Amino acid sequence: MAIGDGHINMAPGSDNFRPMQDSSAGLARDLGRWQLLAITVGAMVGASIYLRPAMVAQALGAPWRILLAWTLAGAISLAGALSYAQLAARWPRAGGEYVYLGETIGEPAAFLFGWMRITVGVAAAAGQATAVIVFLSDLLPVGGPWSHWTISALGVQLSIAAGPRQLLAVLVITCLAFLNCLGVGKAGHFQAAVTVLKVAALLCVVTLLLSAVPHVAATAANPALATPGASAWSTALLGAIAAFNGWTLAAMLGGETRNAERAVPWALCWGMAIATVCYLAANLGYLAALPIATLASGQSALHPDAPSAASLAVSAAAGLRASRWVSAVLAVSTLGALHVQLLSVPRVFFAMAHDRLLPAVFGRVHPATRAPVATIVTFAAIACVLAVLGNFDLLMNMAGFGYLTFYVLTVMGLLRILLQQGRAWPPHRIGRLAVALVFLCGTTWLLADIVATARAEIIAALLLMAAGMPAYLVACRLRRRSGAQAAFTR
Repeated sequence: MAIGDGHINMAPGSDNFRPMQDSSAGLARDLGRWQLLAITVGAMVGASIYLRPAMVAQALGAPWRILLAWTLAGAISLAGALSYAQLAARWPRAGGEYVYLGETIGEPAAFLFGWMRITVGVAAAAGQATAVIVFLSDLLPVGGPWSHWTISALGVQLSIAAGPRQLLAVLVITCLAFLNCLGVGKAGHFQAAVTVLKVAALLCVVTLLLSAVPHVAATAANPALATPGASAWSTALLGAIAAFNGWTLAAMLGGETRNAERAVPWALCWGMAIATVCYLAANLGYLAALPIATLASGQSALHPDAPSAASLAVSAAAGLRASRWVSAVLAVSTLGALHVQLLSVPRVFFAMAHDRLLPAVFGRVHPATRAPVATIVTFAAIACVLAVLGNFDLLMNMAGFGYLTFYVLTVMGLLRILLQQGRAWPPHRIGRLAVALVFLCGTTWLLADIVATARAEIIAALLLMAAGMPAYLVACRLRRRSGAQAAFTR
């Protein structure tokens, strides 16, 4: 497996890694590899790199440990990107993990992935929309809620508010959904522009931090923190890996990408490399500008009302007035990540409808724009509801748990087909297996650590995902009545 000139060489013809005929009927192949790269990077570089460093600093307390945690998170995520690249080269179709799970494990696993995306996973889009308005409210007067209620559902406290923030969050989701209904080409150009803008903004922040302050703040560990144990490392890695979440979304657009069997793996791997470099540079900037204790006091679960780590660092480097503009950078970065959700995830439901696991209306495209309008509108509507019902941390925790669960299952499916390819083990196949195992071990460890916490939102996410099994049985029964056949033969 090698990154070549414009593509990743997956050695077509060897190990039976041949792209199958595309089944994304009706979708327009209007995305090029550079747009797909922008989508991959844009899905990752959001608000997390400005917020999560405080959580990592709280857990580890020393600069070298913090940088090691971000390096390990990047390495694990890159192993995941390389693993998904193998699957994308073989099945470059709309739906991403839905297709991979169906072809490697079976249709029930594929359906459960789609069910997770439309129940638990959509919480990520809602949380990002909420965050955009929170960041904008730091710059502009938005006002408080008109009314407020608190209810409990599935063990989770839902804080329902009606006010200008909720109205604006719904408006942002609606506008981005409308843009995506105009066609994947227009959405891809918009995402490319937003990604360039937010990466440039992040690099400006890093340059400011590294050039405007004396580099003395990062020379000592936090004396108040003892040597971290396994639990602290798990917490730090979970926070860092959460900042990389979103890289799998590009794979869902295989049915709308030109030369997808090469472009998707290329975008996944180069996108992950770019994000890792940006994240390490950002953390070097934070450590150069702030003592560890100050960095650890940034906005997080322990300090929900504190400024972000980026705001603290920019304030130390250039003054309080300059730090206000970090909110604008956060808003643009989160907007780009939200747009990728609306661009990519509806393609899962489009693929499910083609396999008769969802109503046929979700498998149709607009005759002029060739966009799956019904799936985009449905996904946006659910996200709007959740944006009113929950807060950012709760929504993102539920979504992150769902993502990790299916990361594990997808790579287990890859391992299954690698082990079924015969007794000969050339070096390139051993390398593929080793990369997949690295990612599987890292994500399984984090998943077990999350489940062990037994937080209310994790239990709620488990219950919602478990409800997918009876839903699958109902979908299969309805499909048999229509006379259609199962999509996956495995």
